[in-house]
Amino acid sequence: MFRLFFPLLFLCALFAACSSDDSASLNDWFGNQNIAISYKEKPVEVEVVVDSVLTYFDSSTYIVTTFAVLGKVNNLEHTLYFGLEKEGSIESPLRLKIDKIFYEEFSEKKLPSEIRAIVYWLSEPDTSWQKLDNSWESGDYWNSYETSLVIKGDTIVEISLPDALKNNLKSAGLLIGLELQEEGEVLRLIPPSGTMLVKQKTKKTIESNKCLFSGTADSLRMVFNFQSIAEKAKLQHGKTQHDKTVVFAQLAMQMPSEENMEESELGYPVPLYVFNEEYRVNSDFVRKNGHPNLLFRPQANSDSLILQVTRRMRNYANADTVSETLDFILGFGNPMLKPDTLIFFNPYYGPKVFASRPAYAKYDFSYFVGKKAKLRLWLADYDDKK
Repeated sequence: MFRLFFPLLFLCALFAACSSDDSASLNDWFGNQNIAISYKEKPVEVEVVVDSVLTYFDSSTYIVTTFAVLGKVNNLEHTLYFGLEKEGSIESPLRLKIDKIFYEEFSEKKLPSEIRAIVYWLSEPDTSWQKLDNSWESGDYWNSYETSLVIKGDTIVEISLPDALKNNLKSAGLLIGLELQEEGEVLRLIPPSGTMLVKQKTKKTIESNKCLFSGTADSLRMVFNFQSIAEKAKLQHGKTQHDKTVVFAQLAMQMPSEENMEESELGYPVPLYVFNEEYRVNSDFVRKNGHPNLLFRPQANSDSLILQVTRRMRNYANADTVSETLDFILGFGNPMLKPDTLIFFNPYYGPKVFASRPAYAKYDFSYFVGKKAKLRLWLADYDDKK
């Protein structure tokens, strides 16, 4: 279900902001945003502890029409499947176009002239596509053939097909699978149009439910416990003071001393979003420290990961009963090409801030389990809220 959420989360990244430990800077920002005339109150600070993290990864196949990915990187394996949607034929050699938008936009990597690959095929009317969510590579009903992808210039990829397969290229029940053998090599391609249907399957090659992957249908649930009953009671302002509401809230967590930059495919910072939250840019803070919701940011001046959680905390504080735990759903967006900019969306004119295509990063959130975190809630008179 989360396949739609986080690609859309990124596209909605008129998601504009995170925050600051500098109260004067934050007060100025509150004033400029006109959030509440009583914003100058000090925030309520609540100590919490990360109790658990759990990822939800969708490895089911899905149709690709605009761009597709083939290869292995950061413990993700991307496989493509080709079949006939109606009468027609698959050409041999199979020709695919290079996704020039990706390579021109933010990848300076030179493509190799040839890449080793494996072609799988199956001819079984009406049932072929249904088998894609099984462990199809080990199935004895698949035929396989080692081949090479030949890259011609920066536009075309050709895949030679075996003679045994060429005789079935007009079969409506034919299904062809294609995977790369090289580790760390990922091709961005344009699916062919016409009668051919193309699907992609992305799966993890490690058994871990604490690693969050970017560029995939992946999300992570982070659960927090309160340090004490007294800390939990601080969140009941909305219940006991009905003239107050949460106008701004942030979650601050200490980052590890070093990040493994190799786990970001192309080395760009990747934004981390909280589901169903907006992000407003605090210009003063960003000028000094950079955007605080970015991971893989080696030049960051802040050692904290700071996420905005206003909507979640407003609903939580105003609930009739406050639950024993607190949780947030997190997911990655597309790489940020210009992490020093003050805007957090792609403008109509000028250079792009975010890439149009995803890159494949992996971040292990097990580090945060058991670590303390801090919630900050700014309260204002209810009638003054934005």
